[in-house]
Amino acid sequence: MSGVNRSYVDVNRLGAPVTKSMIEVVPASSFDRVTAERDALQQRLTAADERADRLETGLKWESDRNVLLLASLTEAEDMLSVTSLEAGQRIEVLEGLLRLLAELPGVRTSGLWERVVNALKPADGRNSPTCTWSHDGIGIWAGSCGTKWAFTDDGPTENGMRFCHSCGKALVVESAQSA
Repeated sequence: MSGVNRSYVDVNRLGAPVTKSMIEVVPASSFDRVTAERDALQQRLTAADERADRLETGLKWESDRNVLLLASLTEAEDMLSVTSLEAGQRIEVLEGLLRLLAELPGVRTSGLWERVVNALKPADGRNSPTCTWSHDGIGIWAGSCGTKWAFTDDGPTENGMRFCHSCGKALVVESAQSA
């Protein structure tokens, strides 16, 4: 942006020194250039304002979304806490009932106790943080959760599986030596 050439004209007295009553005149080319520069700057300012408005709207939306997600997470944690407490209470009741059942005469010798123990064994595996997969040698993989799966190539590790698709636990591949 270069300066504007200005001229002063006093219509009453041509050739007189510059005074406040004089009219300022600029060449049309300078006026057009300055007007174009002003308009371009105004367009850039408007675009920047619109972008700032969009960003503020997006930020507000994300902030509101995060508040809702946090509220949902807090509610889910509360529900999980209550559910865990209820499950813990139910487990205590069941353990108490099993102790009473074990004390009844003839339960351990009648086969009923063996059925109870066998029924509880699958529940023991659910407490494990992992699901162990083993290969049957003919292409089928079996998980400790009871799932079965076949791969067209290689096994779970080579196919990038880190979690069991059935129970969601961390997947551990049983080595060939331990199989």
